[in-house]
Amino acid sequence: MSDFPGPAAPWRLRVRRSADGAVLGTGFLILPDTALTCAHVVAEEDSPAEVLIDLAAGGPHGTRGARAAAVPVAGWSGDMSRDIAVLSLPHRLPDAVPAVLATGPPPSTATPLLAFGFPRGFGAPAGGGRADEATGPGVWTRVVAEGAGFDGGLLQYTSAEPHSTPVQQGFSGGPVVDDRTGLVVAMTTHAKPGQAISYGIPAQALRDRLPPDVAERVRGGTRPPPALARVAAALNRRGPGGGRAPDFATARASLAALLSLGPEHSDIAYYAALTAFGGRRPRETAVLDVLPRLDRRFRETYEAGAATPHLRALWAVFKEDGFIGRGLGDRPPRAGELSPSADHTAPRHADEICDLVPTPESPTWQRLDRRRRP
Repeated sequence: MSDFPGPAAPWRLRVRRSADGAVLGTGFLILPDTALTCAHVVAEEDSPAEVLIDLAAGGPHGTRGARAAAVPVAGWSGDMSRDIAVLSLPHRLPDAVPAVLATGPPPSTATPLLAFGFPRGFGAPAGGGRADEATGPGVWTRVVAEGAGFDGGLLQYTSAEPHSTPVQQGFSGGPVVDDRTGLVVAMTTHAKPGQAISYGIPAQALRDRLPPDVAERVRGGTRPPPALARVAAALNRRGPGGGRAPDFATARASLAALLSLGPEHSDIAYYAALTAFGGRRPRETAVLDVLPRLDRRFRETYEAGAATPHLRALWAVFKEDGFIGRGLGDRPPRAGELSPSADHTAPRHADEICDLVPTPESPTWQRLDRRRRP
């Protein structure tokens, strides 16, 4: 619907023709100097082109009309699953916040999603319209996943509301977002005219088809899913007197859609543990049943090489209190090996652990207590 605001998503882009500024389609940042759109939006062949891009949400000086070199993925013509172009800017956009591409399988059938684009009336001028009319904010529309595997692995989705703006011309190259996590799960490549059916390239396929240098940078710069900020905010909520007053119910609700994500997201395991403990110490009967599950998730993150200092320190605390303190022993990596990470834990995380996992007898907790904010 035209008045549906959608998520903030500061990485949304309007893609315009360099010759006259007319809107060609949509795109989104995946790095501060790199974006994606559809190849058919910017090129007729496999050859590079030059386009203009604007941050749809606005931004500092220099984020409107930035020139970008558009390079299509080789062999895209006639293959919608390869309908991808990489947009390279000569410099980083000021204060750019890239999107986070999902990993793994595409959304399952019936998953509610949001698609973004610039159809006529929302930023793309109608036939004969002036290029200077192409300043609209674009539009979000609700869609529902119908499953993947169409036309070489595309994700199919349909409009969720009968009177909403359908996915149409102008959405090509635009992000499809799971609003529960804030992750981009697909890029729209095709919509059936006059129907509520559209198709997108799943995020994992986008990752797999990036040029090697771009793929490496995207992997190295993977940020936590945006929804994790809601979890952290809920656990760090302050009461009227300024003391911590965590909202565990909100944290649990926000975590629900994140728990299926892989071990490369260390802070999911970290905040899942803080939420599961619910302000109690690990040895308490009320949380004993979750310890094996948390230990397994921490171990997966550790073995993936993604364990942060604060995750290691929290793991040491709950090993010391929940396992060793109850006479259940320990196994590698042992608490003593993990405990020095407390000395490298950021004060804000030390504060979270000490407040939310009250175990003052734990040697690692004591080290964290010395790291807390004054």
